[in-house]
Amino acid sequence: MAGRRLGTMIGKGSVIAYPMAKALEQHGGGLAEIQYQQLGSADVLTALQHGGVDSAWLLDPVWRKVAGKQGYAFLGGQPQGEPLGGMLYGRALLQDDMDAGVALLRAYIRTLNSYLASDYKQDASFVTYLATLLKSAYEAQGVAEGSPLPESRTVNRTLYEEAVGHMP
Repeated sequence: MAGRRLGTMIGKGSVIAYPMAKALEQHGGGLAEIQYQQLGSADVLTALQHGGVDSAWLLDPVWRKVAGKQGYAFLGGQPQGEPLGGMLYGRALLQDDMDAGVALLRAYIRTLNSYLASDYKQDASFVTYLATLLKSAYEAQGVAEGSPLPESRTVNRTLYEEAVGHMP
């Protein structure tokens, strides 16, 4: 995979870099050794099918269109039970109807805790590995320059705190 083009909607600076790195390492590559081609969601599979990219990170349900077909091979994906991602809100749930936003977030947290519970965040070697991986991905994209912004300027935890009972 080293030196090959990977079509993806996401790019290097995402939590999906963790399973991508694992899959690439198993097939002779790594995040720093491939060329990313960031494409729109409708274009990733098309580029793969027509030779625009050598490989692709396909999301549900798109990957199912080529699963098991001749000429395509599954090299790796998101680990089962790994909740990689987050809850992003717009104005409607963040400001206009905050109660609905809190209710949705509570349901999301309950789902994670009920069905995706794991102690992987307690594993210091995993946390170190993930931090190193993401740092190298950001550096490779050229977005690691400058002073880091404090979390208070980039993340609003108001709804989360209310959803888990940390608000007065």
